[in-house]
Amino acid sequence: MRQFVARLAMFAAMWWVVSEGETPLGIVSGAAVALAAVASIVVLPAGSNPLRWRGVARFVPWFLAQAFAGGVDVARRAWSPGLPIDPGIVEVPLRLKSSPARVAFAWSVSLMPGTATATLEEHRITVHALDRSLPIEEKLLELERRLGEAFVAEAA
Repeated sequence: MRQFVARLAMFAAMWWVVSEGETPLGIVSGAAVALAAVASIVVLPAGSNPLRWRGVARFVPWFLAQAFAGGVDVARRAWSPGLPIDPGIVEVPLRLKSSPARVAFAWSVSLMPGTATATLEEHRITVHALDRSLPIEEKLLELERRLGEAFVAEAA
């Protein structure tokens, strides 16, 4: 019960931030917050933390810097039509073992400007890239390595 109350408070706080200060006391918002708390306990029971916090602490600033730099590159290409683009599909083998790490990787790829996950399979990811002339595969391998350091199941 204590775990449910803690998660309920966490999701209520998240709702408050996302809704710009609206308290989740309405029927729909309150139900959504309560369902999110229940779902989180079903999906990730207490004591089953898959993350290594030191790895997360190293990953987040690196990821934000990469996302910012990628966003600047995409904006430059949008405002300068002379800059090349070569959109296409890139397939990269995956070494991540756990499903949570693979899903987090796919989400991370889609959050990086100029890339979007097209398909995710157990041992491969297919990505749509804005410019295939960039070192997409190398960047994805670096992203995979750094993200892998944040998951317990990926520890070597």
